Amino acid sequence: MLLLIMKEKYYCYIPFEGLTIDPKGRAQLCPVWTPNKEHVLHDFTKSHKNIEDIFNSNQINNIRQKMLKDEFVQACNMCYTREE
Repeated sequence: MLLLIMKEKYYCYIPFEGLTIDPKGRAQLCPVWTPNKEHVLHDFTKSHKNIEDIFNSNQINNIRQKMLKDEFVQACNMCYTREE
């Protein structure tokens, strides 16, 4: 199933447009990211950081590059599954 998903072209504008801050103060790229501690970009309850710095971080830029290359992004698995 994963191979089938990866063969299809997939693009999402969300990594290029904004961030989601959940009610617990965690920054995520998208409100439907597959829940996982590794997918939290920043936890504002532990420290404050400029949102622009998070948006332009290496972590998000790597995700953008993967999407532009049609590579699988683990945190986006929920959307991949929905689009099957």
